[in-house]
Amino acid sequence: MNKHQLLIAEALNSDRWIKSESEMQACTARLLDALGLLWFHPANERNCTPQRGTRLKRAGVKPGVPDIIIFDTILKEGILLQIGCAIELKYGKNRSTNAQKKWLVALQENGWYADTAYNMADVIAILEACGYIDGC
Repeated sequence: MNKHQLLIAEALNSDRWIKSESEMQACTARLLDALGLLWFHPANERNCTPQRGTRLKRAGVKPGVPDIIIFDTILKEGILLQIGCAIELKYGKNRSTNAQKKWLVALQENGWYADTAYNMADVIAILEACGYIDGC
């Protein structure tokens, strides 16, 4: 097994112990960092005062932004297929809000690969679809 295959196997195995969306986020972060992708998590889930919330909204914080934003472009034979990739993470019975669904559609309409993952197997499938990792 090569390094990427080991990382993928570890991520898939983590579905056994992941018990929350934050644990899924942490596992996804380790995988994306190990793959060397240019990405970030917009920390827009917040618990703050109404005044702070108003200031953040004025500063541009948007509801529904996906949990994972990957800036690496997706090329095939030198042709740009996708500008980047956005992943909304959900755990258990959680489902996307209308704001989250709108973001995914808007990103798709603007040349991004955008989808929802309910477990690490879904995250791996999205990364494979984007060409960031080879199929296993």
